Amino acid sequence: MLQENLIMLRSIAGKTQEDIAEVIGISRQAYAKWERGETIPDIEKCGRLAEFYGVTMDSLIKDDVQLEGKRLAPAPKGKHMWGVVTVNDRGQIVIPKEARDTFGLVNGSRLVVLGDDNEGIALVKAEQFEEKLSMAMAVLSKDIRNEVLCMICPKCNNEMRKGYLFSSKDGAFSFADEVPGVFTNARTAKGFVEITSLKASHRTKVEACICENCRIVEFEY
Repeated sequence: MLQENLIMLRSIAGKTQEDIAEVIGISRQAYAKWERGETIPDIEKCGRLAEFYGVTMDSLIKDDVQLEGKRLAPAPKGKHMWGVVTVNDRGQIVIPKEARDTFGLVNGSRLVVLGDDNEGIALVKAEQFEEKLSMAMAVLSKDIRNEVLCMICPKCNNEMRKGYLFSSKDGAFSFADEVPGVFTNARTAKGFVEITSLKASHRTKVEACICENCRIVEFEY
């Protein structure tokens, strides 16, 4: 398996035996013996070969995957090829054990079936898909809110300019039903809401949009 993988990977990379021997730090003759199966590289040199080709050392040494009788090269790191499965008359397939073990699939695991007109079908763990979908929706929702916030002035319906509302040095933004006195703890004011926290020697800011004509500022906190 190792010698066939070495030959195939070198051919795919478009390298000569001299090229690979130079990378590993051996003579061309010594390397040629590996491809002929006369000798095998030690663990250190296998590691160098795997790193050079971008595959795992395990796949370099052990992979013997064939597709319709044709041998396939070891897959790049993080990629896998477990052969061909057959769909039965009920549309079912058996996922190879190596694949189930790699991705932690057990009885009852939920999979999302995805498809691409050009790339074909893919299976993704439902929990992983739902997590990524939630993250994407959260980002999209935030982008939409920001876009809406800074698009139109509610008074004149003109486009607002995006920027930052910022405090004086050492300041912070708050909201209350009434402005508390200078010597009053602002947090005790009725309806107090902290918008930004106080940071010593730091100018706090929040994203905002302004309509200079109507003297309106809108922001989220």
